[in-house]
Amino acid sequence: MNAILLTQYDGAILGPIAKVLGWIMNGIFWVLDQINIPNIGLAIILFTIVIYAILTPLTIKQQKFSKLSAKMNPELQAIQKRYQGKKDNDSMLAMNQETKAVYAKYGVSPTGSCVQLLIQMPILFALYRVIYNIPAYVPSVRVYFDNVVIPLMGQAGYAEKMQGITNIATAAAVKSIETFDFASADKMVDLLYKFTTAQWQELEGLFPAISSVIAENASVIERMNTFCGLNMAEAPGWVPSLAWSIPILAALTQWLSTKLMQGQQPKPDPDNPTAQSMQMMMVTMPLFSAFICITMPAGLGIYWIATSVVQIIQQLLVNSYMDKI
Repeated sequence: MNAILLTQYDGAILGPIAKVLGWIMNGIFWVLDQINIPNIGLAIILFTIVIYAILTPLTIKQQKFSKLSAKMNPELQAIQKRYQGKKDNDSMLAMNQETKAVYAKYGVSPTGSCVQLLIQMPILFALYRVIYNIPAYVPSVRVYFDNVVIPLMGQAGYAEKMQGITNIATAAAVKSIETFDFASADKMVDLLYKFTTAQWQELEGLFPAISSVIAENASVIERMNTFCGLNMAEAPGWVPSLAWSIPILAALTQWLSTKLMQGQQPKPDPDNPTAQSMQMMMVTMPLFSAFICITMPAGLGIYWIATSVVQIIQQLLVNSYMDKI
């Protein structure tokens, strides 16, 4: 899929889904605000629970397919061995017919699991998009950024002054800050969401005329972003600190979640070269999660941890349900 198709997919498919998820996230944050605990970290956890609860019917279908696959696998392997090395049309047709008969016997479709994944994947990608850039989708959070952006853009020469803020190119996710569109309020909100405490203080010093407005809203934003003593908008980074608990927990919880899921899959044929690859993925994917969580905003790491924990609980409950039926 080329870059143009990816962009079209992102806009046509993920965009509307992300908006709907943003409404849900906004509703959760609004409720937390009403009970005086407007916290982005807590909202992310509750948001993840709600979304995966909605996806539970699809999860049950996936697990049903996995359980039945475990039952069918010996029969399917027997068919494959019976026709091993036979490449003539009659043998291939006979093998396909016998394979279809096994699937029909257990009442499942060979593509059943794929269909569930195809439904879930756009939702999960859009979910990631919302978590990565909360102010863009959650009006209850964005209002505090707009309180700063609107007067800020009215300051004389503000774009030139902004370019002097330390590490601003990194926060703007651009190689050269000269290419950043300071005339876009949306871009400015995205930029400020990634500001560290030090960058907010620099911003106050650069614009003394509105420093009180900046300080007041920055204080609210930092309180919203602080969860368990960590700023959800800041990446843990490579310097060891308390923030490293996020990538460590992300790796551990994903490993456990993957292990539980693999336990419900049919046992791989030891002669199958993909079996070793699956075992390798069980180790590499948690390590990859840890790497991502070190380099990305902590809020994304909280989402990753919450996702794995919800999947573990969901897996245990679904397994228990499937064992009974």
